[in-house]
Amino acid sequence: MCHGRRCREGAVKSLPRLPYAGALGIRGRLTLWFVLAALGAVVIGGAVVYGAGIASIQGTLGQTYCQIASHAVGELENRAANELRRVAGLATDQLTTEVALESNAVYLSRSPSWIQQHVARLNAEWQRSDTVEQRLELLHPQLSYRLGVLAGLRPKVVRRLSVYDRSGVLVATSLPPARRSAAPAWFKGVSNEQKHFSYVDYLKVDGLVRLVVPVWGGIEVAGYVAADLTFVAWAGQARDIRFGETGEAVLVDYAGVPLEGPARAELIAALAQTPPVSGAAAEAAEGAGSEPYWVALKEAAGWLQWPFWQRLACVAPITSVNLLRARFELPEWAVVVTQAPGESYAALSRSLIWLGVAGIAGMIVLGLGGALLARLIAAPIEQLRAQVQRFAAGDRAWAESPDRADEIGDLVREFADMAGRVTASENELRAYRESLEREVEARTREIRDTQGLAVMGRMASMIAHDLRNALSTIKMNLQILARRHAESFDPDREHCTMGLDQVAYMDDIMRDMLSFARPERLRRDWYDVGQLVDEALAGVSHLAEARGVAIVHQAGPGLPKVNCDRVKVVEVLRNLIENAAQATPPGGRITVAARLLAENPEAEVEVVVDDTGEGVAEAVREEIFEPFFTTRTKGTGLGLAIVKRIIEQHHGAIDLQTRPGQGTRVAFTLPTTALEG
Repeated sequence: MCHGRRCREGAVKSLPRLPYAGALGIRGRLTLWFVLAALGAVVIGGAVVYGAGIASIQGTLGQTYCQIASHAVGELENRAANELRRVAGLATDQLTTEVALESNAVYLSRSPSWIQQHVARLNAEWQRSDTVEQRLELLHPQLSYRLGVLAGLRPKVVRRLSVYDRSGVLVATSLPPARRSAAPAWFKGVSNEQKHFSYVDYLKVDGLVRLVVPVWGGIEVAGYVAADLTFVAWAGQARDIRFGETGEAVLVDYAGVPLEGPARAELIAALAQTPPVSGAAAEAAEGAGSEPYWVALKEAAGWLQWPFWQRLACVAPITSVNLLRARFELPEWAVVVTQAPGESYAALSRSLIWLGVAGIAGMIVLGLGGALLARLIAAPIEQLRAQVQRFAAGDRAWAESPDRADEIGDLVREFADMAGRVTASENELRAYRESLEREVEARTREIRDTQGLAVMGRMASMIAHDLRNALSTIKMNLQILARRHAESFDPDREHCTMGLDQVAYMDDIMRDMLSFARPERLRRDWYDVGQLVDEALAGVSHLAEARGVAIVHQAGPGLPKVNCDRVKVVEVLRNLIENAAQATPPGGRITVAARLLAENPEAEVEVVVDDTGEGVAEAVREEIFEPFFTTRTKGTGLGLAIVKRIIEQHHGAIDLQTRPGQGTRVAFTLPTTALEG
């Protein structure tokens, strides 16, 4: 290794000639500075214009959208009030009251069980009637005729008019429904009402709005009038509001899901926000939940757009209708008015484009002036560059100037030290390369070891398969012997039973080894989580009962179906419940619950198995899902490893939480969307 001035001179001679012909020199940089100065002025001015324009547009459009939304709400409230008045007029009609009272006379002095049997007989008779004419013969003819005439006068609005008695039995209708008794969805809510009410609901599947008002027989409710109206006609002009190319008004529920059509992310986001209320406004806004308000929503960046282009939306609750629905704990409705950001900010976009054109023209003018000034400034620097090039080519006539204390002098002195730094860098790179080679060699050994384990896994699979065939023969012969020694006093009976138990135990071990060594492809379909839990409990509940452990199933209705392999998921549940039963002392409890995780990007169903056992020691918690790990005296230690792999095959996650002395909680997730692969 060399030292001193000779080493530095050798390093300098080895440097190649710098390709300045393609580089940006001092002259170019000065020109660039002038252009960047002009660009900065344009950018700052554009940012000010842009920020002020965004604020102004949002305030103006937000108020405009709320005016449109208020008009739509008024239209809807007027239509709802008019339709309810028509239904209420029908409910107060003398014939309607007489027919309802006549039908209720059947129930006088009758027990609730007799009334239920009577309603069941009427439903059965209704189902035996195949045609509309036959079903109309079972109803009051005069009132049914009148309802048919009233519905026929407005065929585009009214789908069906019906009159029910106080027990929910249909007594007259314009168009016979599928069943005679009232639908539980509305009858259960109104049957306990003893004061006047108006029931309003939307049947999304049928596209109908259902209105229900009571028929009064004195001071008591004698029956109900139900009107099914088409949603298109009921919504009227509020449904058809359009402005521009993308502006629209949409009727949504409390979560932002449209009453008509599929769910849309921007509508859900609009209902998820609330207007800021503070100070004096908070005191005067006790009923602010009924006032329209606009919000700015972050638009998904799936297309080219300007920064801070937020979608504007105005949310206007349908107050009068919501008050009626709140009585029956039905979710609120609202009108959302919105427009695509590209159309909302079109004027601002055009202004920014013209500002950009003016800025480009200014940059060209300043760039030309800067180039002329840079030519005068860069001349002495060009001379210095020529001297450096001659030195790099081997001309040692050029010497360092010791009395030069500016940046150029620093450059000359640093040039001689460059070779030493390059050598040090090469040594560092060489040491790093050797370290990488050692790391690669270690990883290669690990791969070889892993391949060896894979070969052992295949051998174990082959051996388990052959042993399983032999166990089947042993099991068959033991079963024959057991039948021959089936008498309770036969001394060989116990030996046969012990042999069969041991064969079953060995068969379980072989099944676990085969399942772990040869994972099968999933056979996916759509299943109800509650049914999967019930199927798993049917296979392991006897173990819990034998140990005196109670099992509580809380996977209630209303959860979406999951896309999974039924056999695999049932195997997971049985394994987890069986482990919980074995870990829970007599008198304990196992809870199996399920809930929807809607906060995730893709909704999932979480299934939880929670026991009140002794829990898992913290020292082994991290290894609980590892293959061949077990804390029992018997078993392969593959059960939870198989469980984890099955859940991961479903693109789910599994988590174990333990509370020493209180129990263990195992939770895993299943997808509610179709899996790929």
